[in-house]
Amino acid sequence: MKKLLFLLLFIGLGLVVQAAHLKGGWIKYEYLGDGSNPNTSKYRVTIRQYLDSMSNAGQIDAFVALSVFDGLSNQIVQTFNINSTSFSLPSKKYYDPCITPNPPNPRVNYRIDEYVGTIDLPNNINGYTLSVQRCCRVDNIANVVSAGNNTGITYVARIPGVMNGIDYSKNSNPDFIMRDTVLLCYNAPFTFSFSATDADGDSLSYMFCEGVNTPTADPKPAQSSNPPFPSVTYNPGYTGSTPLGNKVSIDPVTGIISGIAPGTVGTYVVSVCVNEYRNGVLFNTNRKEIHVNVANCSLAGASLKPSYITCDGFTLNFENESASSSIASYLWTFGETGVAPSSNPTPTHTYKDTGTYTLKLKVTSTGGCQDSTTALVRVYPGFTPDFTVQGTCYINSYRFLDATTTRYGVVDSWRWDLGDLSTNADTARSKDTAWKYSTPQSVQVRLIATNSKGCIDTVVKTVSILDKPIVNLAFKDTLICSIDTLALRATINNGTILWEPQLGRNSSRIINPNSTNPLVYPLDTTRYIVTVNDNGCQNKDTVTVNVLNFIKVELGPDTAICLSDQFRLRPISDALSYQWTASTGVPIASNSKYPLVQPLVNTKYYVIANLGKCQDRDSVAVRVVPYPYAVVMPDT
Repeated sequence: MKKLLFLLLFIGLGLVVQAAHLKGGWIKYEYLGDGSNPNTSKYRVTIRQYLDSMSNAGQIDAFVALSVFDGLSNQIVQTFNINSTSFSLPSKKYYDPCITPNPPNPRVNYRIDEYVGTIDLPNNINGYTLSVQRCCRVDNIANVVSAGNNTGITYVARIPGVMNGIDYSKNSNPDFIMRDTVLLCYNAPFTFSFSATDADGDSLSYMFCEGVNTPTADPKPAQSSNPPFPSVTYNPGYTGSTPLGNKVSIDPVTGIISGIAPGTVGTYVVSVCVNEYRNGVLFNTNRKEIHVNVANCSLAGASLKPSYITCDGFTLNFENESASSSIASYLWTFGETGVAPSSNPTPTHTYKDTGTYTLKLKVTSTGGCQDSTTALVRVYPGFTPDFTVQGTCYINSYRFLDATTTRYGVVDSWRWDLGDLSTNADTARSKDTAWKYSTPQSVQVRLIATNSKGCIDTVVKTVSILDKPIVNLAFKDTLICSIDTLALRATINNGTILWEPQLGRNSSRIINPNSTNPLVYPLDTTRYIVTVNDNGCQNKDTVTVNVLNFIKVELGPDTAICLSDQFRLRPISDALSYQWTASTGVPIASNSKYPLVQPLVNTKYYVIANLGKCQDRDSVAVRVVPYPYAVVMPDT
C-alpha cells in the first residue's frame, strides 16, 4: 500500500511539473575576464524564466540546466546547473481610464525566476551556443499550433568567436529592458518597447524572429538537445516575423513594437532578435521571448500612424486609428498657419506647399476622457520609381538599372526582387543589379525605392527572359533600282551585328556589314542574312532586296467623269514614290500612289514615278461632262 501511495504521489508530482505554465524567457551573459585556468574566459550568466503567476511549487525550478555547445559543430561542451537566486511578481493593476471596459485586476502578471551563476569556458574560435530547455508553455496560445503540453521552450544565446581574424568572444550580450507587463486591446493601436542596452557600446538592431520550441518530451531535461533548435509552429496568419499579424511591425533602430493589435483575444508568443554590430560588422544575434496578452477591451484614445507622407500630390486623408466607439468629438490641426482646425472624424486636407508639418489630433470620449497625439506629415511630391533592363537571352545575365527620379531629396535605397521563382537569392539592395536566369521565362521584377525625404514606392514590370536576342528590321522585303544604293536598317538591344549577302556576284557589294545600317548596291535580287551575337546568344533574320533595271508607270486610257464627282487616279507601277501635277495648275493634295481628285473642267494629270534613280512618266486626260438634264412633259 505504501509503495502504491508513493507511486501515485510520484506520478502526480510529474504531472504537476509538466503542466502548462511557461510564458517566455531569455539568457543574459557578461564577460568578466580571464577564467581560473589558462586559455579560458569567465562569464556571469543570468537566465530569466517567465512563469504563470499561479504556478505551483512543483513547477518552480530550484535550478536550470544551462547547456553549452560548440558554435560550429553544435556538439555539447558542458552543462552547468545554475541555481535560482531570486524571483519577482510583476503585474499590471492600473490601467488608463480611457480603456473600456477596465480589465479585472491583475489582468497581466508573471512570475519571473532568476538564475545567476558564473562559468569558465575554454577560449574557442568557433564561439558557443548557450541554451536552456523546458516544458511547457501556457495553454490556449492564439498564434501557435498545439500550445500547452505539446509545446516547450528553448532559451538560447550565442557567445561569438573569431570572425575575419577579429576575436569577439570578450563580449557581453545586450540587456533587454524589463517592461513586459503589457496589455493590448484587440483591434486597437498600441506601442511598447522591446529595447535593450549594450555594455560594450555595440550598435543594436531589432527584428521579429521565430519562437523556439524544444524537441524533447522530458519536461525538464538534464541537458538540452543539440542545435539547431526547432521553431514553434504558427497558426495561419502568423509567422515568426509577423507574430501579431501583418499590421504590427518593430522599429529596427529603437526596438519599439507598434501597430494594430490582432482581432482575436488571447496570449501571443512574441520573439525578438537583437543584432550586435561592432565597427559596422554584424557579429552576434541573441533573442528574448515573452507572451503578450490581447484583451477584450477598447481604447477611447487618439491614435495616429507613426508618420504620413505624400509623394504624388498635396492632399492627404486622415482618421483616428483607434477603433473605439465611445469617442464623442474630434479636433484636428494640420500644422499650417492660418488654417482652421477641423472637427470632422475623417478630414481631408490639401497642403499649400511642400515641407514637413506636425499633425495633431485631440479626442473626447462620451465619458469625458480626453487624449491627444501628434504625427509628422511630409509633403514632397515628385517621386517616381523606375528601372530599365538590359539583356538579350538567358545564357547571359540580365542587368537592371535604376531610373528612379525625385524632385526633392535624393534616392537613397533600393530593394530588388527579380522574380526568379526557383530561388530566394534573386534579391539585391544595390542601386543597379544583375541576375542570370536558368531558362527562358516571363518574370515580374519589383523595385522598392525610397528617398531622403521618406518617400517609398514600388514599380513592377513584366520582363521577358528570351532564348535569343531581339533584332528588329525596318523592312524585310523591298525594291530598288539596279543603279541605286540602299541603306538596310536594324535595331538591337546589345551585342555585335553582321550582315552577309547570299553567295553570288553581290557578296562583296556591301559597305559597313558590321553596323546596324549597312549600305548595299546589288546588281540583281539578293537576300541579306543579319546575325546578332551577344556573348554566345545568337539570332538571325533576313531581308530580301528585289532589283529592277528600269521602272514603268501607266495611267491607262483617257476617261470622262460627271461634273462635281471625285475619283482616284490608279497608276500601275512598282515605283515607290510619285509626283503629281495637273494641266489646270490645281495642286494635288497628296503625292501618294492613289490620290483623290475632283476636276471641275477638262484636265490632264501627269505623274513622275521613281524607284530610286529609275524614273518613268505618264499622263491621262479627264473630260468633265455635266449630269444629263431630264425633262418631264405634261400629261396627254
